[in-house]
Amino acid sequence: MGHSLFAEIKGSNIQRIPEYRAKSIFRQIVEAVIHLKRNKIAHRDIKAENILVNGPTVKLIDFGFSVFC
Repeated sequence: MGHSLFAEIKGSNIQRIPEYRAKSIFRQIVEAVIHLKRNKIAHRDIKAENILVNGPTVKLIDFGFSVFC
């Protein structure tokens, strides 16, 4: 199913995520936030633990604190 971005960062034996991977992750997070804004939703709890990494795909999860704006 995947794992959190936090688990990927902490479980990595390398010192940092390669730039191409970080760019892909960041782009997908920004796209998710733009989608939420267009649908008038505020997530209010974006953190590494709430970003699901499943191969090349990144998803924003845990909408427990989210509200409609």
